[in-house]
Amino acid sequence: MKKTVIFITAVLALATISFAGRAQEEMDECLQYMSYYQDYYKQGTKDSKMAALPSWRKAYSICQPGTKSMRQNLYVHGADLYRILISRNAKNPAYRASLIDTLITLHQLRAQYYPKYAQKAYAALSADVNNYLKNDPDKTYKILSKVIETQGSQATPVTFVASMNAAVTLYKRGDISIDEILALYDKSTTCFNEIQKVDTTQNTRNLRTTMESAFINSKVASCETLQSIFASRFEENKDNVEEVGKIVRMMATAEECTDNDLFLNAVTQMHKLEPSANSAYYLFRLNASRKDFQEALKYADEALAGEDLDAATRAQYGYEAATCALKGGSYAKAVDLATKAISLDQSIAGKAYMVIGHAWMSTGCGGNEVERRAKYWVAVDNFSKAKAADASLAEEVNKQIGACAAYFPETAEAFMYDFQNGQAYTVSCGGMRAATTVKTR
Repeated sequence: MKKTVIFITAVLALATISFAGRAQEEMDECLQYMSYYQDYYKQGTKDSKMAALPSWRKAYSICQPGTKSMRQNLYVHGADLYRILISRNAKNPAYRASLIDTLITLHQLRAQYYPKYAQKAYAALSADVNNYLKNDPDKTYKILSKVIETQGSQATPVTFVASMNAAVTLYKRGDISIDEILALYDKSTTCFNEIQKVDTTQNTRNLRTTMESAFINSKVASCETLQSIFASRFEENKDNVEEVGKIVRMMATAEECTDNDLFLNAVTQMHKLEPSANSAYYLFRLNASRKDFQEALKYADEALAGEDLDAATRAQYGYEAATCALKGGSYAKAVDLATKAISLDQSIAGKAYMVIGHAWMSTGCGGNEVERRAKYWVAVDNFSKAKAADASLAEEVNKQIGACAAYFPETAEAFMYDFQNGQAYTVSCGGMRAATTVKTR
């Protein structure tokens, strides 16, 4: 028994030595062929690189991925070599297709075995898929969907463009569902939002526009289609801010799809779940466009209460809310909002004074024959201020002043009620109060 154990131990030892020896031989051979191909590759010409190909292929077959003897550059250089081969075999479709498959595999292996360089590997993969597989939407969609799933916002912008183009083709053929292409669009826009926080270049903006245009032109985004899809989904996911947000984003991209109850309800619910000055402002604009002025003003007040607004933005919001209040017949509120907007930003003073002038013209005042028309004096005061603040308003201001002047009392009529031209007077009506001077014809 003891002799048997000794024999087995000896055999195992010899096997280990033999295995280690073969491993060392393979490592040496790997390094040898790595060196051979690089001698040619480094010369830089396409012909010298093609001369490197046999040694590169030998190194690729011998070297073990992820080991010290094999460098990730074997995949990088291999991709370069295969691009040259692809260009030189344009007239051999079958062989060219197999070369493209190998090129894609090289990128995938590089990402798998060298995760430190995965982002670069996937970027190169996306570029090559976009270049070589434009006429193969099935492969493009399959490969790039995996890249997007793996990389998210770390994927290159062209990844989302190529994937969307392929998806649109597949959708039109009936090979993928409407839910799939909607999910891809939502994922792509979310990733672009993250990408553009650090990449503000025009090229990235253009690529995003290209991706969005492909989606919109696919007609998936027709308003009628989206409403039929999202009506029940909204009811089922009212408390899920992510799902509600998707509905809002999708419908916002469709042509003329913001003037319907579903969109309004979705935006309102999103604001309820995650209130902000921006979402309140959007709801203000949305309700104002539907002529629901009282509801719009409610959201305007919320937006103006936002703590992070700068003075110019707060002034613009205030002016727009004042215009809305004027249209809705809330004249005192219009004057109050416009006055505050002027105090925040003089650049909008002209148009804000116009709002105040129109509010005074439109309000109703009580009293005698002259007192009922005193509101026009205040209106003219504000129209005059508007012209002084913004000369471009002169023509409109003069027109409004002429309209008001027609209601001024005649001098004799004013005298009968103890009013004299130029006399100081305070007008108080419609919840508003203003100091002015008597104006007669």
